[in-house]
Amino acid sequence: MTILDSANFQWVVDKNICISGACTPEQAKLMAKEGVKSVLFLRTDSEEGVDTANIEKMYAEQLKLNFAHIPVAASKLSPELADRCVKAAASLPQPLLIQCQSATRAGAVLLLFLVSQGMKPSDAHALAETAKLEFPKKPPLQKWVGEYLSSKSPAKQSAEE
Repeated sequence: MTILDSANFQWVVDKNICISGACTPEQAKLMAKEGVKSVLFLRTDSEEGVDTANIEKMYAEQLKLNFAHIPVAASKLSPELADRCVKAAASLPQPLLIQCQSATRAGAVLLLFLVSQGMKPSDAHALAETAKLEFPKKPPLQKWVGEYLSSKSPAKQSAEE
């Protein structure tokens, strides 16, 4: 077990995209040494221990990483929030770290992003299983991702054209 294991740090797409849960400043430094250039931070200010201003300062100022904050709360999931997450992820240089408390929301946003970039929804589901992503165990996140993937399926897009 490495120091990054306790943060649920995992490269999911080669060395281009990784996810993690909450981490210590020491773990953040190690993630930067792993090659991370950008952070998409999903935790909300109402979560215990979250001080977004200090977290942004650590990543952006101290570690010189690109930083975007899109709060994702299970009670406020929507297609618009999915689009905001996808746009933020697309705008950040890779390697990209998507981070939340436990890596569960990060895994969900990862799949949203990959499908938005052209991955087939069926391949996204297979990746979620292979990478042992946790969001399918959380009904609100599972529904949110499922609805987004359905909206991006080739059959749905053909019917809309």
